Amino acid sequence: LAGEDPHQRVRELTAGSGADVVLELVGGEHLPRNLKALAPRGRLVLVGLMAGARAEVDLADILRRRLSLRGSVLRSRSREDKARLVGAFQEFAGPLMARGELQPVIDRVFPFDQIAEAYTALREGGVLGKVAVQVAEEESGA
Repeated sequence: LAGEDPHQRVRELTAGSGADVVLELVGGEHLPRNLKALAPRGRLVLVGLMAGARAEVDLADILRRRLSLRGSVLRSRSREDKARLVGAFQEFAGPLMARGELQPVIDRVFPFDQIAEAYTALREGGVLGKVAVQVAEEESGA
């Protein structure tokens, strides 16, 4: 996906309709592209700002397509509140994941010795989903 806008791939995967929900983890210049990936009445939840706290967005497009943008952060919440949220997510998502109806989107998997390349892929953008690093399992002496 290098050099490709992820919203185009989302459109392909959703037969042109777009995503109902986007969980935006990095913000910055990625925010406008992820708004484009939303279906009409779609929701974007902003939870991270690794790519920056500022972005230029088309407010008319947000109005026209009736999009929702919501921000949330866990860092400042109490341990009890975090535990409650994790429990609620597990209750909701656990059965969906068990049935295969909710799956993580993994863009690429890098072996641990290519971790620098994994960071480069994230920095360059064009990633649709997670970039994972595989750590080799230790061989047992048994």
